[in-house]
Order: sequence, then structure tokens, then C-alpha cells
Amino acid sequence: MHRRGHERRRFVRVDDMLVASVEQTGEPARDATTLNFSAGGVLLLLEDYLPAGSELDVAIRLKAPDELVRFTARVVRTRSLSDHQHEVAAEFVGGSAEAQRTLQERIAQHAPAPVGGPPKLTA
Repeated sequence: MHRRGHERRRFVRVDDMLVASVEQTGEPARDATTLNFSAGGVLLLLEDYLPAGSELDVAIRLKAPDELVRFTARVVRTRSLSDHQHEVAAEFVGGSAEAQRTLQERIAQHAPAPVGGPPKLTA
């Protein structure tokens, strides 16, 4: 997992391939893989094309099979890599405080140490 350098985004984005599930209202859940994520959204790899504006329920498996974080998201853009492989960028538009906290902890675990080490204390 890598943290991207010189982020110009509102949230730090972390590269990590995790198992995910995506569901549109009234449709069966689809398997997905995260390519990266932040506190504000996720980039997913899916077999199905999802148009911009689609509302989704996203579940991301962080560690054990039973540790899922769930968010409501909106598709911002989709880039087709092939007929059966699409990158879907989605912004989180809803989710519990606990899910947000869990995701933030995962991001913090993989953030690089500050340059120059911790600040020096003076008396």
C-alpha cells in the first residue's frame, strides 16, 4: 500500500487492493476490488460499467471477512479498461461515524512518518 505524494485532493488517498461489494438499489451485489481510497471516496475495479451519478451501497473488507465498512456513494466517473473491466470512482455521500473512523484508522496506519521525525520538545 502506498500513500501518494503531493496530494492536491481534499483527502489523502491510499493505494490498497481490498475486496469490496457494490450494490445499486434493486440490483444484486457485484464483486469489486479497491484500487485506492480516502476518507472521501474510493476507486473500484468492476466488471460492470456504472454510469456517473449512480447511487451505490459500498462495503469494503478491511481485514477479516467479518470486518466490513459500509458507505453510500455516488459514481463520479467511470473509465472502461476493456469490455469487462472498469475503473469506477465514487465519492462517499453517507455512512456511519464508526465506518468513517475505521477507514481513517486504516489510512493512518499506512501514512508515512513525517519528514525529519517527530517535533523536538524544548523546555
